[in-house]
Amino acid sequence: EKVFHGMDEVSSEWQVAVLRDGNMDMVEFRLELNDGANPVAMETKIKAAIETKFNDFWKNYKWGLFAIRFRFYPRHTLRTKRKLVSVVDERYQLLNSR
Repeated sequence: EKVFHGMDEVSSEWQVAVLRDGNMDMVEFRLELNDGANPVAMETKIKAAIETKFNDFWKNYKWGLFAIRFRFYPRHTLRTKRKLVSVVDERYQLLNSR
C-alpha cells in the first residue's frame, strides 16, 4: 500500500502477484486505474515510488533477480467477488498444474 500512497490515479482495488515466467520470478502489479489515468505514465510513477520507498527490492530488480510487469484494468473489473488478497504467490499453482 505504501507504493500507491498519494497516487490518485490508482483505485483502491489492486493486487500484487508473484508468478514464475520460465526460470525467473515475476512480480505482477494488477491495478484498477481511475478514469483518465495514463498506464505508461503510471508504470513510470510506480517504479519511481518503488525505487524510493523499497530500495532493496529495487536493487534486486535492477540486478535481474526478478522481472516486473504491470496489468491495468478498468474500474470495477479486477474484483469479481470478495475483497482481493493484496499479495498472492501464484508460482506454485503453475508448478502443480503441469
